[in-house]
Amino acid sequence: MFEELVAAEKEVDCVAIASSAPDPNFLYFLGLSTGVFENSVLLLSPHSLQAVVPRLELNAVPRGVEAFSFSSPEEKKSVTKKILGHFNAVGFDFKSISHENYLLLRSNCKKMVDVSKELALTRAVKEAIEVKAMRAAARLTDKVIAGVIGGLREGVSEQEAAAEIVFCFAEKSASPAFESICAFGRNSAVPHHVPSKKQLKKGEIVLIDAGARLNGYCADLTRTIVFGRRPSFAQYSLLEVVRQAREIVVDKIRPGVQASELHCAVSEFFGSRGFAGGLIHSLGHSIGLQVHDGLRIHAKSDFVLREGMVFALEPALYFPRIGGVRLEEDVLVTRKGCRVL
Repeated sequence: MFEELVAAEKEVDCVAIASSAPDPNFLYFLGLSTGVFENSVLLLSPHSLQAVVPRLELNAVPRGVEAFSFSSPEEKKSVTKKILGHFNAVGFDFKSISHENYLLLRSNCKKMVDVSKELALTRAVKEAIEVKAMRAAARLTDKVIAGVIGGLREGVSEQEAAAEIVFCFAEKSASPAFESICAFGRNSAVPHHVPSKKQLKKGEIVLIDAGARLNGYCADLTRTIVFGRRPSFAQYSLLEVVRQAREIVVDKIRPGVQASELHCAVSEFFGSRGFAGGLIHSLGHSIGLQVHDGLRIHAKSDFVLREGMVFALEPALYFPRIGGVRLEEDVLVTRKGCRVL
């Protein structure tokens, strides 16, 4: 973490993770994959790790972490103030801190520095144990989606398909990392479609976007098919162009590449195939303890890929009269390229 701050030339003595709800940064630096720790504060310095937590959470703090408990808001303020008095400049996560916790830090710090980008970059590079957990989640997700697609029949509803995904995850001691998207026909042209009672017909596009959370880590995959018939010319064209785009971006991934280059490469490819402006959302995002784990790959992304980063890549095209095609994979940046999880 502090290596990122030095590289960014941000002078910070301590980083405060103020958790008003389960916070992935809080869990990450405690070395946990799950937990609650509501209204807690984690203070990281180059030489110490201190947690201020409600009394009921005290026993959940891992060994080796200096823990302080409180039983009231006033006691929390008092304990936090005492610890922060040892530091001058304190970093905080501008993107997730609550107003209440912001006021708590501001009233007890001489200087506050936004370190949200550095936190995201730190968590984006995964350790081997994290990659192992994410690979297991991705493989389970792939298997479940394939099973649901294989069991589709005419007349089944989007809601029924989505419920089947939840059931299959539960059978393997996993939970959904997010609300699954099951979209049939023209509904597939809505990127964040909420499953409805719409029933499946032959010849319609089926788009399923789902992810398992297993041992605290997430997967995020999307599969798109045409059900029951050979694709029409328009459907085939969309499927083929998005498939090719997925191959292009996977081939370009390697350490040192600017993230924005990946998005632009897909956007330009779509344009060359007559679909200019077709990529209406970011190409992808980092993934880990959260589905959207802090970094996004879009045309203005200002970070470079590093070995150990894991991203969900989702090239896609959407047309209301035809439907949408999204093909999403979770990939690990390796020393010489990338590996699909």
